[in-house]
Amino acid sequence: MSGSAKNLIIILGLATIAFAGYFLYQQQAASALDTTATSDQELEEMLLKTQVFIARRQALDSVVIDDNVLEHEVFVTLKTYTRPVPEIPEGRDNPFDPMVQGVRVSQPVE
Repeated sequence: MSGSAKNLIIILGLATIAFAGYFLYQQQAASALDTTATSDQELEEMLLKTQVFIARRQALDSVVIDDNVLEHEVFVTLKTYTRPVPEIPEGRDNPFDPMVQGVRVSQPVE
């Protein structure tokens, strides 16, 4: 490999590493929550939304589902009207075999 090719590869590698480092730094800076930049009103809104979320979560946690209804005799005596699904073969043995107007043309494998 010539000297200029090595230099080019080294420069491109360093540029890639620098770009990756800058990208990761920006990701870390964007994800940090800076409470000093937010006003008291914004903090109050966040607190209110958090309290609403906690209240809704507690309401959902207090819900009890009674599954004894499904064991009631009315549900147990229901007649089923389902039909078995017929088994249909899927696809072809060799999907790469050519087809002529829907008819499979078999060719010997060499």
